[in-house]
This record gives sequence, structure tokens and C-alpha cells, in this order.
Amino acid sequence: MRVTKIFYNGAVYTADRQWSKAQAVALAGTKIAGVGSSDQILAYKEENTQVIDLQGKMVLPGFVDSHAHPSWGGTELLYKVDLFDCKDVDEYLRRIEAFLEEYPHITFLQGVGWVNPHFPPQGPSRFMLDKIRPDLPMAFDSGDHHSVWANSKAMELAGIDENTVCPEGGVIEKDPVTGELTGTFREAAQDLVRKIVPDYSVEEYMAGLLKYQEIMASYGITMSHDAMIDGDGPAYQALLRLEKENKLISKMNVSFNTYADDPLKDADQYERYRQETDGIMLKGKHVKFFVDGVIEASTAWLKEPYANRPDYCGEPIWKEADLKQVVVLADQAGLMPHFHVIGDRAAEQMLDVLEYVEQVGGPKKRMPLAAHVQLLDPIDLPRMKPLNVAISADPYWYVKDPGYYFKLEEPFLGKERVEKEYPMKTFFDAGLIVASASDFSVTPVPKPLRGIQMGVNRCYPEMNKEDPNCVLGKEERVSLRQMIESFTINGAKVLGREDETGSIESGKDADLVILEKDLFEIPEDEIAFVEVCETICRGETIFKG
Repeated sequence: MRVTKIFYNGAVYTADRQWSKAQAVALAGTKIAGVGSSDQILAYKEENTQVIDLQGKMVLPGFVDSHAHPSWGGTELLYKVDLFDCKDVDEYLRRIEAFLEEYPHITFLQGVGWVNPHFPPQGPSRFMLDKIRPDLPMAFDSGDHHSVWANSKAMELAGIDENTVCPEGGVIEKDPVTGELTGTFREAAQDLVRKIVPDYSVEEYMAGLLKYQEIMASYGITMSHDAMIDGDGPAYQALLRLEKENKLISKMNVSFNTYADDPLKDADQYERYRQETDGIMLKGKHVKFFVDGVIEASTAWLKEPYANRPDYCGEPIWKEADLKQVVVLADQAGLMPHFHVIGDRAAEQMLDVLEYVEQVGGPKKRMPLAAHVQLLDPIDLPRMKPLNVAISADPYWYVKDPGYYFKLEEPFLGKERVEKEYPMKTFFDAGLIVASASDFSVTPVPKPLRGIQMGVNRCYPEMNKEDPNCVLGKEERVSLRQMIESFTINGAKVLGREDETGSIESGKDADLVILEKDLFEIPEDEIAFVEVCETICRGETIFKG
């Protein structure tokens, strides 16, 4: 194949098995043709080969976000009120009012990004929204997407009142004094509201996905994992169309959603899903299971009670027998299980289920993916490697955030337990494959360089890495090399695509990111602020700074 591009005079970190460092890389169309010294690779030059002097810049495999939500996140970028980064309740209300001034004829107002620390334990109140436009139905997703804040009109349309039965695995918040519904619905109870929220069209999802990919390319991301797709929904059809029409500019994996209240829904379609997503850019290799909820909504499932609720440990979302049955069906269809696990009891149940799957399905190559793993009982750690459990970690959350950590996590978990949340070094030391992820749009600006620095320092890049009031679990800091692996080759491994991407090796796809500076040659405190110069996916430049 003709050599189309040569990059030379750089610091090329390949992320291969030997962690080789080179000076140059040659591309032949969509593939990597060679890696080596500048002299070696310049010898590949042909008549029309484009030759680029890197002038010492760093080249890495393209970054991988191993757990995100591009479908809904993309539509949020285009169509919803942005409530992220508001400083207080008044700012939420001002943004909502400003959106309505700009779009006065909207018939159902949606938004995203509010956070629990700004409100009492029972969540935000519907009456605040009613004062803005009582005739207009409104529903706003929390930043973590585990709660919905609705106004009275939306509740009326959904038929929700004090007599509404809360679905299993959900919470309908009530005022502790009056007993009135506040308008906040958590976990499975969100569906009571969401059933009347208009969905987006296939074309709107397509536009949102392309907007998402455009932004992620500027961060150096060449592959993302859409962690929750409904097989019968328009977002899935949007992805299939983008693949068929060759419009995806970066690679995409999907996890197909499951439903604890209807366990066998779509289970007979798993084989079809796997086959029709076996594309060039798009692959469907996982089935998604929510084992529990989140700490901040008191829906995570813990082994010991919440510190602020000594009689309550949270609850499982699935009946264990149902969970075992559906994971076995996914395994038989050749799909890997992808678990949302936050609490230590949820992690234990995941391992119990995986051991059952091994007994039923027998030995074969599997790599179950555990996302988040905020808390883990040390007694369960040795069970993970024999089951080949991989971790999708969230380094963007490795910080004592003034809102979440001190207002929610510490009061809910207690000081001793909260200090041990979000392990990472523990997983590397146990020999597990650890990939990094953003959970976008939970992390609204998922720049991998920011995530890399946070994994190394365990605090926001703007913070003092020596301040114990900023650093979360100093003992869980990992090396720069480990963080790069988590965003490159390990991301490719957990998504089942390490044969085509994740490292810079001859024959693999030309998925690269070029950085302004060599991360190994600068202070750790500067990593997050290094510029992305160029992002390349399958030989095509998809971003140039």
C-alpha cells in the first residue's frame, strides 16, 4: 500500500507491549505502515508522500473514552437547557428563564446538569419551576442522570400524584414536613416522568452524535463507548445510519440497555444487535446492567448502612435470579456484560453473578466490564482477576470536590469509608485491565489530558496536589504511564478492539493524537493544559488545532 504520510522528529510513545518509544511513524491510508527512528521511517517516502516534521511534539495512540453517553449527551449539546456549572439555585432558574425567552414557543422544556448539593436531601422543588411557566411541562435531568426534576404540569401529564406507586428500584421524593411530592424522581422512578417526555428524532440524534464527535476530536478522542443504547430506539437507528452513510468521524462502541422491570425485553435480539453493529467504525459488543444507583441520591447499594441513615443500605435494582438469567443470555449471544456498580454490595452481587455465568457457560474468553466501582470491599478484590473483570474508571471524579465530597459523600458514607472511594492503583496492582472514562455528560468537559493529570494527582488540575482537603486518596495515585495506558491500549482492550487500535504498531489503524508537548518532559501539574495539535482516526485528520 502507498505510504501517504510520514510524521518524523517527534516523541512517539507506542503503548505496545514493550512500551516502545520511537521518533517517527508512517501511514498508508487508514493503516500504520511503520514505526521507528526518523531515518528509518523517512526511507519509506514515496513521490506523493506527505512529510510532517513534528519538531519534538508527542504522538500517542488516539484516546479512548471507555464509558460515555454520546447519544443523549449529543442531544443535550444541541437541544436542552444547560444547567451544568451553575453556582446556586438562582442561577438554575435564570438559565431556564433565559432559554424560554430565546425559545418562547417550545412545547416541552428539557434540560440537564443540576446537582444534588444545591438542594435539600429530598431534591429540588417543582414549585420553583411552576412560578416560571405553570402551563409548560418541564423535566430536567440531574448531572449524573440518576434523578429527574419535574414541574407540576409534567407530573399532571404523567398522571403522577400522592397515590402513585413507586416502581421497584426507584425513589419518589416527598417533603418531610408536608408529605407533598417535591417533583424529584430518582433511579427507576424517573421513568414515571420520562414516559411523557418527547424523544428526539433519528435525524436529531444523528446531529447530536456528530456534534459530540466533533468536540471529542478536539480533545484527542478517536473512540468512545456509548454505554446505554435502547435497541428499539431512535438513537440506535441514528448510529446505524451514520455507520451506513460513512459519516462517523471516530470509532464508536455501544452497550445495549437492559430493563430490570422487564428482564427479557430485547434478549432475543442480542444476536441481531451484535451482527448489525459489526461495522468499520461502529461495534456493539456489550449489554448494560445497572446493579445499583448512586451515593448522592442514596440509591447505591452498600454493605453497611449510610452514615446519615443508619437503618438503610440502599437497594439492588435487579432481582438476582433475573440478573443471572439475562447475563447468561448475553454471554450465549457473544456479548460482554457491562455493569454499573457504585456500592460495595453491588460489586459483590456482580461478582456472584459472574461466577454463576462461568459455571453455566463454561470456560471461554470473557472480559466483563465494571464501570465506576466507587466502593469495593477488599475481601472481594481477589475474586476479580480470576473472572477477568476489567475496570472502566472515572479519574475526572478523583477529587475532594467542595460540593459533592464535603456536602454529600462524606455525610452519606462517613469519614472512614469515603476516604477509600474510587480506588485505581488498587486495581492496577491486582493485575486488572483498567481503562479510563468520563461518563459524559456527567463529566461535561471530558478532556483526557485533564483525566490523566487527575489520575496522577487525585485532585482537580487547578488545586494544590499537596493539600489533603483537595486530594482524594493519595495512596491511589498511579503513574503517568498507567494513565496513558488507561486512555489508550486498555480502553481498546475493554472494548474488544485491541487488534485494530489502542497502540501505534504496524498494521493497526492509524488512530493518533499529536500533543504540543511530551508529557514525560513537563511537570505533572501542566499535563491538563497541554494543547492537542491534531487528531487522526483511520488516517484522516479529524481535528487540527
